[in-house]
Amino acid sequence: MIIKKTFLIALLVGLFLMLNSCGGQKPEYASPEGYDFANPEKMLQKESLLEISGISFLGKGDTLLSVNDEEGKVFLVSWMGNKNRSIRFSSQGDFEDVTHYKNRIFIIRSDGTVYVLPDTVRKKIEGPQAKVKLPKGEYESIFADEQANKLYVLCKRPRNKKDENRPDKIFGHVFTLFNDSITGSDNFKIDLASLPPFKNPKKLFAPSAFAKNNATNEWYILSSANKVLLIADADWKPKAVYPLNPDLFNQPEGLAFDKDNNLYISNEGDELQYGNILKFTFSAPTH
Repeated sequence: MIIKKTFLIALLVGLFLMLNSCGGQKPEYASPEGYDFANPEKMLQKESLLEISGISFLGKGDTLLSVNDEEGKVFLVSWMGNKNRSIRFSSQGDFEDVTHYKNRIFIIRSDGTVYVLPDTVRKKIEGPQAKVKLPKGEYESIFADEQANKLYVLCKRPRNKKDENRPDKIFGHVFTLFNDSITGSDNFKIDLASLPPFKNPKKLFAPSAFAKNNATNEWYILSSANKVLLIADADWKPKAVYPLNPDLFNQPEGLAFDKDNNLYISNEGDELQYGNILKFTFSAPTH
């Protein structure tokens, strides 16, 4: 009897070690060239930014603009600073992303309404602000390219029968910015069919934030759904896809680059942890 028990214990221990050595290894997560996704600097956010969504830099400084997706406020956050300032521009709503262009701030609401605000430091902006209305759909991402004088928007989920069931496509809109005016509206598509992770319709890529990396002239496109980062060339052709470590990226919703090409990704918090902003320092390739 003792021999049988000893044998059984040894067998269980062996199975446990085998499972740990074969199937229990943690997956490895690659990083885009120039960044180390395993070693970020982290800045926790206060309760007012628990549900931090989009982020963008205010000009060439170190102040980040941010929105909380339940309040009509834009927050000004200094990297590693102790105080957050906020500007109220609307009542409550589902505000998803923010971007800055010269002396204007653009904020997108999930229904496709874009608010255009002056980059003032007042506590409240009185009166109605200029708005732009996009085609019906769900939106979470907007980016202003000061070098090209363009405003780009990616659609998370189209609301027309032709496009809404196309998980292999991302649909975008581009506007021309000139002084205080927004003109033109051209459409473009990002074809995901060639990327293996997206051949399965269940692996939906839903853009939650994006920005241009001026060091490489590439687009970095973030999807909180499935926790994925897609990199596309200047013409929106996909080049690479990077699954994100869920231990580090709780709910990635915002993405921005600073003047030195350092990459920032914001994560919404939950009942167990604060929202945060992760900084990935840029290291220029040596070759």
